[in-house]
Amino acid sequence: MSTVPPDCAGPGCPGRDVQLDPAQTDRAQMDGAQTDRAQMDGAQMDGAQLEDAIGSLRAALHDVGYNHLATLLSGSELVARSLADAQAAAAAAGGTDAAALQLLGTGTRVDVERLPGALARAVPLLARCGLVELRRGAAATTGWLVVPVLGGYLLTGLPPTYKTAERVGASAYLGPDSLRLAAALPDARGRRVLDVGTGCGIQGLLAVRGASEAVCTDTELRSLELARCNQLLNATTHPVRLLAGDLYDPVGDERFDLVVSLPPYVPEVREGAVSPTVGGGADGLAVLRRLLGGAAAHLAPGGELVARCQLLCDGEQPLLAAELGELCHGLEVTLTCTDWHPLQPYVLELATSLASYGARATIAELVAAYTVALRALGATGVCTALVRCRRAGPPACPGGSAGPVGTPRVHLAGWVRPADGSAVPRPAPGIALTTTPVVHASATGAPAVGLDAPDAALLTAVDGRRSVADAAAHAWGSPAGARCDDLVDQALARLARLERAGLVELAARPAGGHP
Repeated sequence: MSTVPPDCAGPGCPGRDVQLDPAQTDRAQMDGAQTDRAQMDGAQMDGAQLEDAIGSLRAALHDVGYNHLATLLSGSELVARSLADAQAAAAAAGGTDAAALQLLGTGTRVDVERLPGALARAVPLLARCGLVELRRGAAATTGWLVVPVLGGYLLTGLPPTYKTAERVGASAYLGPDSLRLAAALPDARGRRVLDVGTGCGIQGLLAVRGASEAVCTDTELRSLELARCNQLLNATTHPVRLLAGDLYDPVGDERFDLVVSLPPYVPEVREGAVSPTVGGGADGLAVLRRLLGGAAAHLAPGGELVARCQLLCDGEQPLLAAELGELCHGLEVTLTCTDWHPLQPYVLELATSLASYGARATIAELVAAYTVALRALGATGVCTALVRCRRAGPPACPGGSAGPVGTPRVHLAGWVRPADGSAVPRPAPGIALTTTPVVHASATGAPAVGLDAPDAALLTAVDGRRSVADAAAHAWGSPAGARCDDLVDQALARLARLERAGLVELAARPAGGHP
């Protein structure tokens, strides 16, 4: 289950309608509320200077073998679980590799003389462009990391878990949602593409290679700055325009063969302090509604929109489903939903994340606020969703598709789940549970296993006497209106994962036992 935040800076807040000219890029201020680095130095950065700096960084990445080094930092994941984990992994690499990972993989300060030669030579050029902060012989990035992905490299914003801010959000952050969206895109060769809320530019620069043109929009100049750097870093061959503004505003009445977006989807309550880069209004749909509502006016014949998001659901389907026909009038719409989760574990994980990222309310206060607000909307769970909208007409090129306009189709993959709450879980011998600063659990002599808040609550409720159903209710609560089988399904899935990690043992309830 993924709660917060969406991967990339979203299009949900007003922005200045400014085009970033690739030939002459003015220095944009970093968003001071969402980066723990100082603002960029304010000096003018011309195109040649930026090209030289990014060219030197590209050469340094190749020289140090950064593709391999990055796997030492985060394994198969895009980034490490926490800044502390990333720093520990960087230190373990040793020598100049450790210094390179500390600078490029964690964004934290390192003595320049410890860096490998090519990277040390790149640092002054990057500093002139405001991408690196130099102080007393030590260098730190101005709030970005380098992540190898989709056959290229991306400068991305710091993950939200690497820092604490007054409001939850991350500029140009790259996470698993972005890769899953990229995997869902149709062949973009020869097609005009609009990437709404581009963030670091993963979709418009890497996922749609071969496009006839990619237009990347965002409300944050910080994100567009990094996208421009990534365009140079990857020597993107298809034409790219980077435009600042809200949703479709920067492109006027232009039409596209493919529109792609990962809009902000986190539901907001007053106590949550969610930033506009991830917040989707009271029901998480505020930005998605405007995105879908404007699709028909910006899709060429045969064109399609693909958006990935998280949706609140009632017991039958996502709350959005009832609105799709009106929002996407004149388009063929398919909504595919997977990874369904009951509401209470989701609320607990969301509240824990918000509290750890800097929300002033306590976890208990956030759980209470979200439970009341989301149940008032009729929500009993959440799911991951992929929305596809197609405009009738011949596709722009082979590989595109168009179908008849009709009633929106909703696919509920994995919606029906078996529930058996009679099993009795018990802790595996030698369990140690640590909840500060990051929840971990391990069996004696076994490596630590990272747990999210619902896992941790469930594990502490496992005592060898409670059934799965009882443990789930004890761990997560069971407010009025909650479906017991939904909580049991979620508990069984989580306990199976904990059992594979050696943390619990599942035993069948003896005959005659009470489930």
